[in-house]
Amino acid sequence: AVTGADLDRQGITDFAAVSETISGLTLDFPSTAINAAVYMRGVGTSGAATVQSVSTMVDGVYQIRQGLAFTELMDIERIEVLRGPQGTLFGKNSTSGAIRIFTADPDTEEFSGKMQGTAGNLDDAELRGLINIPIIEGKLAARFNGYTAERDGYTENFLLGEETRNVDREGWRAKLLWDVSDSFQAKFTAENHEQESIIDSGITEYSPSTLATAASRGVTLPAVSLGKYAQDVSGLTAEEVERYILNFSWEFANHKLTTLSSWEDNVTISVQDRDETALAGVSSLNTGLLEIETHEVQLASDFDGPLSYLVGLYYQHEDTQSITLIPGLFSGTTLIDLESKAVFGNVTYAFNDQWSASIGLRRDEDERT
Repeated sequence: AVTGADLDRQGITDFAAVSETISGLTLDFPSTAINAAVYMRGVGTSGAATVQSVSTMVDGVYQIRQGLAFTELMDIERIEVLRGPQGTLFGKNSTSGAIRIFTADPDTEEFSGKMQGTAGNLDDAELRGLINIPIIEGKLAARFNGYTAERDGYTENFLLGEETRNVDREGWRAKLLWDVSDSFQAKFTAENHEQESIIDSGITEYSPSTLATAASRGVTLPAVSLGKYAQDVSGLTAEEVERYILNFSWEFANHKLTTLSSWEDNVTISVQDRDETALAGVSSLNTGLLEIETHEVQLASDFDGPLSYLVGLYYQHEDTQSITLIPGLFSGTTLIDLESKAVFGNVTYAFNDQWSASIGLRRDEDERT
């Protein structure tokens, strides 16, 4: 686990820096959050796969687009990195590990605020701020924070005369916490994150199929390299995520009942040079809208003795609409509907302070159309 204070002391504001400090954890972030992937002990899943080998969760909510959870670590309470299968304990199933990101809760006792600015080479400019407001002391509080970050690209497409792999992102979060009683708590979170980047995917060598096609048409291809013979279409990726989370927790009779509901919209836009060369070739535009609804219920024991257990129910519905346009060649729409249900449980017995044994069971049912 890494605390928010640890992140502040080390000046870490994105997950790429965190992954460098944790053994066995690798983040593959090639050019855009759409293609980001997380690998635990060398095992992972790339892109927006239906089921990720390493699950990523923000305040308990499973992330379909893993990379969108990593672009900005804003006002974080802690990050937990768990190795191995975690599906009998919470959330959506994970076979090789889980990363749980928890944002800071409002403080019902003290008013506070913070501003942070960063400047660097490549015209790097970043600004972050937060404010915590107790509304009813000891009972009700709100916390607001936001950020904006810009940086010029560190590579250049000489053909088009533009910098690539730049940073342009901004976002905000509002969180409300209500301690209804000593045993019942309610939390509501609303947040929005946007990012955009110009990418350059110029290739370094041609594929056999490209060479064969060129030969059949009597075309002589130029030498390939990044830079001088880069792509002739300006690549672009843009993503936006809007998320709402409602969380209740109730302690009673040596147990804790927790419910989690979330609603999320994810919009992506990608412009890509299909042949990735300076030849006047084929470009494509892909847009996607992903709507996700998630509900989870957990009942966990809170005994003083060596035995503890947890049972839970999980439901997630995803509705995806994507449009791909290749001018003059192809235009198509893809609709995907995915419903995921699960029941899980875990029992642990502690023999002493050093040794314990656990057994868990999970049943998943996914229906994809």
